[in-house]
Amino acid sequence: MAIAADSVVSVTRGAFLPYLKSGLIEAEINLLTASSELTAQGDGELAAGDVITVFSLPAGTLIIAAGIEVTTLVTGSTALVLDLGTGDDDDQFLDGSDGTNPFDIGSSGSQKDVGTYSEPSASVTTTLAGMPKMLSAADTLDITVQGITGTLSAGVVRVWALIADVDGLEG
Repeated sequence: MAIAADSVVSVTRGAFLPYLKSGLIEAEINLLTASSELTAQGDGELAAGDVITVFSLPAGTLIIAAGIEVTTLVTGSTALVLDLGTGDDDDQFLDGSDGTNPFDIGSSGSQKDVGTYSEPSASVTTTLAGMPKMLSAADTLDITVQGITGTLSAGVVRVWALIADVDGLEG
């Protein structure tokens, strides 16, 4: 189930130099609000397979890198595994269950602290298949919930992306 933009706490577009047309974009996502939206829609709480659209990006955008940072500790859920990717590859930048660099932010013993950044998936770092990503058509950067255990009571993450508009210098 896709989740509306109401779960996006804030979006910041970094300082883009007009002649470079590149920079950092970021958004804070309140995972509890996202879960509440699903409940209000009659779809239950946040569950495996749910997709939170973070950014809509136009064709001609190069995603140089992207990641997730924990900004408010996740509570209630003992396991919460997130992926980060585009509409055509949901774990292109982060595979939450990657055996080498898992990104389980739940409250179990492996919980990620506030300020913890995701690391690229082993498949990405080994093959460099995930970065950079050239968008030949408009696409989205999304969080996909790969797995969740328990009932979420708090949790906020910051999604960041370093992007460049390579659609030409005019416009």
